[in-house]
Amino acid sequence: CALQRTAKLQSVRFFGKILGTAADYYVAEARRAEPPEPPEASEPSATPAEEYGSGCNALSYFVTPELGGTWEELPSVTPEAIVAASRTRKFFTGSLDADVCCFPPFPGTERHYLRAQLARIAHGTTLCPSHKYALSPEGAVEPADPEAEGALPPPTSSQLGEPASWRHKNMGILAIGRCTNLPSPEEAEADAPPPQLEPEKPALLPIEASDWALVGPAALGGGAAVVWSRSLRWPGAIAVSEAKEGRYANLYLGYGHPVAAGPMLPSPPPPIEGDDPTAEPVEAEDMPLDDENAAVREAAEAALRAGAEE
Repeated sequence: CALQRTAKLQSVRFFGKILGTAADYYVAEARRAEPPEPPEASEPSATPAEEYGSGCNALSYFVTPELGGTWEELPSVTPEAIVAASRTRKFFTGSLDADVCCFPPFPGTERHYLRAQLARIAHGTTLCPSHKYALSPEGAVEPADPEAEGALPPPTSSQLGEPASWRHKNMGILAIGRCTNLPSPEEAEADAPPPQLEPEKPALLPIEASDWALVGPAALGGGAAVVWSRSLRWPGAIAVSEAKEGRYANLYLGYGHPVAAGPMLPSPPPPIEGDDPTAEPVEAEDMPLDDENAAVREAAEAALRAGAEE
């Protein structure tokens, strides 16, 4: 396609559509043949972002308000943006430069909020049939060798209607906003206890039956049948597959928000700061009476002069 040629992409697929109040976003998910130039250095972060090609920055995302228009690449996502997006529910406006007015404040504009939500959607809803891929010794997702020891056989159409025949293609996102934990500091104290790390969620984990509704198989003719899986956690996300030729696809069409666990309760503002308990009270000095009278007299005379000039 034109986007793949102009941006020199290794591969690209239509990810879906994010609905907005004034305009919508058509989204393309791509893999670059070469890593892009790193962004300009910013303020150091307590949680560094993952490098391009890994974790939440494994792929690039391009958006356009209308098909046939100009595609704009979204920036790499940061852990701070993902964490902030997980506690924010804000409709998209369709303007990448729009402010995200919310509390707690979101670190960036709508382009950063959109990129964070796309990462959450991609890592939570991108599915594949169980036999299509396997993990390499380094943990990378690779096409499965059907003749390898332990390889899963292709599922039948009826088997695709069972949750056991589907896998999450991407790693899960941790609470810190990354797919992988931070490496242990080199200069750690010998007596210091090891940090409590959240277990990582590797790729190709089986899906949870409570998170997906599977429908099918539905006959397409020619002996082919398709099964589609609809996300119950991210409304608008679906995955479809047919067993005859082993093809599958993922698509998202929605507002970019997961199902709310309960009523939306905005976070309260921080508590009002009190007086410094260590400071000694200081009595304010009153203005001398003569100075106060002089100021009142000067203001009255200025008002009289202004009235006379009118």
